[in-house]
Amino acid sequence: MKLKGISIRAKVIRLISLISAISLLLVFTVLFVYEIVSYRENSTREMNVLANILAANSTAALAFDDAEAAHEILSAVKAEQLITVAILFKANGEVLTSFIPDSTVTEVPIAPAEYGFEIRRGKVEGFVPVMLGEKRLGTLYIRRSTEDTEQRLLLYAIIAGTVIVITFVLTYLLSSRLERAISNPLISLSNISTQVSEHHDYSVRATDPADGEIGQLKEAFNTMLSKIEIQNNEIQKHNQELEFKIDERTKAYRREKEFAEVVVNSSLVLIAVFDPEMRFIGYNDKCEEEFKLKREHVLGKKFEEAMPQIKGTLTYNSLLRALKGEFVHNPQYRSGVTGDFYESFMRPLRNENNEIYAALMTAHNINGFIEANAELQKRNADLEQFAYVASHDLQEPLRKVLLFNDRLNDELPDKNDSVTRYIDKIDHAARRMSNLIRDVLAYSRLARLEESFVPTDLNEVLAQVRIDLELYVEEKEAVITSQHLPVVPGNTLQLHQLFSNLINNALKFCDRKPSLQITCSIASNDEARWQGLAYETLSYAKIQFIDNGVGFDPKYSDKVFALFQRLHQDKKYEGTGIGLALCKKIVTNHHGSIGVDSTPGVGTTFTIFLPVKPV
Repeated sequence: MKLKGISIRAKVIRLISLISAISLLLVFTVLFVYEIVSYRENSTREMNVLANILAANSTAALAFDDAEAAHEILSAVKAEQLITVAILFKANGEVLTSFIPDSTVTEVPIAPAEYGFEIRRGKVEGFVPVMLGEKRLGTLYIRRSTEDTEQRLLLYAIIAGTVIVITFVLTYLLSSRLERAISNPLISLSNISTQVSEHHDYSVRATDPADGEIGQLKEAFNTMLSKIEIQNNEIQKHNQELEFKIDERTKAYRREKEFAEVVVNSSLVLIAVFDPEMRFIGYNDKCEEEFKLKREHVLGKKFEEAMPQIKGTLTYNSLLRALKGEFVHNPQYRSGVTGDFYESFMRPLRNENNEIYAALMTAHNINGFIEANAELQKRNADLEQFAYVASHDLQEPLRKVLLFNDRLNDELPDKNDSVTRYIDKIDHAARRMSNLIRDVLAYSRLARLEESFVPTDLNEVLAQVRIDLELYVEEKEAVITSQHLPVVPGNTLQLHQLFSNLINNALKFCDRKPSLQITCSIASNDEARWQGLAYETLSYAKIQFIDNGVGFDPKYSDKVFALFQRLHQDKKYEGTGIGLALCKKIVTNHHGSIGVDSTPGVGTTFTIFLPVKPV
C-alpha cells in the first residue's frame, strides 16, 4: 500500500482498515490450518478403525479362501459413499476380492505395500494386516476420497472472505468518523505550517481544540512559532544592520578598487595579469601605450592570440615558467612586439591554498637607460684610457726624479743634516707618487681586463697571498687562520689583488700583534636580498675578514671604498687611498657585494658576498 503523497486522513483510514483486515486474515488462516491438521488426523484415525473392523470380519473368508464371502464383507462399506476402493489380498499377495463401486477408477495397487495410512492427491489410503491370532492371513487395502473435506474448506474460505470484506467496510466507515479527532488537529497544523513557509508569517497560531499527545504537539508547535517569531525579528534586525555594513563595505571596496585601478593605470610600468591558460585578465594603460592595443581588444584573449609575434619568445617562455610557480627576472631583452628593450618580472600569484591562479607580469622600457648606459660606458672608457695613458706617462719623469735624487745623494758626501733631510723628503714624496700612479694604473686596468671568468679555488689564492706577504707577516708576528673556502667563477688575478689588499690592511692598521680570521659560509636568501643580489637564481658565499686592528668610526663605513679616501692621515699608516676602492671594483666585477663593520680600538670586519655559480 502506497502512503506517500496522500493526506493524513486517508493514511489513518487506510492504516486502520489494513490492520483490521490483516488481523482477521491471520485469525482465519490459523483456523484454516487447524482445520486441515485436524482433518488429516481424524481421517487417518477413522480409516484405520474402519479398516481394522473390515480386516477382523474378513479372517474367515481368507482362512477358507472364500472370495464370495469376502466380497460381501467388503461390499458392506458401500454405505460410506466416499469409500472408492477396497481390496483384500491373500498372504501370498494375490487378490482374493475387491470392491470398486466406481468403474472409472483404474489406478489401484496390485500387491500389498507398507502398513499404514497417508493422505495424498485428494484421497486417504492405506494397508492393514488381516490377522488370526499371531498369523497373518492377508492384507486389506482401503481408499477414501477427501471431496467432503475440500468442500468444507471451500465453505470456510467463502465465509472468511465474506467476514473480512464486511469487517473492512465497517472498519472504513467507523474510522472515517473517528479519524477526525486525530487528523483535524494535524491538518490544521499542516495548513498553518504551509502558511508560515509561504508567507513567512510567524504570528499565526494553532487554535483547534485537542488533548493528549496531539494537544501537546499543538502547544509545542505554538511555542516553536513564538520562538521563531522572536528569532526572525532579531534576524531581520541583524540583516538590516548587515545589509548596511555590506553596503558600506561595498562602497569602500569600490573606492579601493577604483583607487587601485587609478594607481595601476597611472603607473609608468607595464602591468599585465594572465590566468593559467595565459589569457589576459589584467592590462593597464601603460600596456595600451606601449603595445598600441586597447584593453577591450586584449582582455579574455590568449597571449599569442592578442600578440601572435610573442609566441616562443623569452617573454612567452618566462610567463609559462611563472605559471608553474617560478619567479622569473629578465634584466634586459628586446620585445618581439615593439622592438624596444625592457626589463621584466614574472611572478606567480597564489591563493590561500597555495594554488597558482594567475601570473603577474611587470616590465618597464629601458631604451633610455641602455642609450645612457652606452654613452656612460663610452665616457668611462675614454676616462679610463686617459687615466691609463696619463699614469703611464707620469711614471717616466718620476723614475728620473728618483734616479737623479739617488745620484745627488751619492755625489754629495759631505752633506749636512738639512740637505740629507731634504733629499729624504724628495725620495719619500717621489716614491709615494710612484705608488699612487701604480695604484691608479691597477684601478684603470680592472676595467680593461677582458679575460673570461674561470673556476678559481680561493684556498689556492689565499695560499699564494700568504707566500707573497710571508716576510711582512713574520715581521708583524701576525696570526692568520682560515676556514675552507669555496671555488668561485672569477678572474684569478683580480681575486688575488682583493685578498692581498684586505690582508695587507689587516696587518698594516694594527698597533699590536695582528690576528686575522677568515671565515666562510653560504649566505641565506635574506642576506643576499639585503645586499641587493639575485638570490632567486644564484647562491652566494659569505666570506669575512675579521681583524683586531685599530678600527674606525662606523659613520665612515660608506666612505672607505671611495677613491683617495684615507681615514688615517698620520704618517704612521702609509697608503694611497685606492686599495679599498680596488676591492670594491673587483667584487662588483664579480657580481657580488662588499661591506664593512668596525669599532675603534677593537677591530674591523670586511664581509664579501661572491656567487658560487657562473653568472
